[in-house]
Amino acid sequence: MAAAVQTIGSTYDAGTSHTVLTLSVSKTVTLGNRIIVTGAYLATAGTVSVTDNLGNTYSTDASYTTPATPMVIFSAPVTVGGTITTITFNHPASSYNTMIAEEYSGVGALSSATAGATGTGTTETWMSSQTIPANGIAVGVITTGTYSAFVAGAASGTPSTSINVDALNSAGGGAGIPMGLASAPAGSSQVTGFTGTVPNTSDTWYVVGAIYAAPFFLPYRSPLIQLVPQ
Repeated sequence: MAAAVQTIGSTYDAGTSHTVLTLSVSKTVTLGNRIIVTGAYLATAGTVSVTDNLGNTYSTDASYTTPATPMVIFSAPVTVGGTITTITFNHPASSYNTMIAEEYSGVGALSSATAGATGTGTTETWMSSQTIPANGIAVGVITTGTYSAFVAGAASGTPSTSINVDALNSAGGGAGIPMGLASAPAGSSQVTGFTGTVPNTSDTWYVVGAIYAAPFFLPYRSPLIQLVPQ
């Protein structure tokens, strides 16, 4: 079953225009796990990418390019384990940006992604009426104009699955772009009709989500042993 392992870290910048946001940490990641990185920036949407010092390869899994603060979800299977010291988020020139990096176990390839949404009010809906594959996981990214600690919304779907808030980035209490990362893992059965929510203070919010399947493992087959007559 998919699960959050650790928050690798989060960072933000406010007030200085640049095209790179670097997270500097010292966290050990495990071979076979998956790193999910979420980023947002205040600029017209453009080319974005993520790299880390170990050389893991990140894909762009979901993006919401319409708002003034475009949002992106990246992920990389950990093919090179070890100590992460830097994760770099490359984006169009922006004076405000933010990033969260989280390590998950039991997470395979991208299954589907949402188109993103904008709303106002006290409940951010980061995914609506989606299907999570058996042993898969749904993740959602939420940004708001002002910071208030994000809390998990009500369990949802059939069978019902709980929502977790895995990481928060207050962005200096709202000096930058506050961001939250939420997830909902499925058990041994797929979850249908899942809607992910995060209650918060009344504000304009932006969301985007992605759903990941369980890892695929080839069944083990014993090697054939050929008996050679003596």
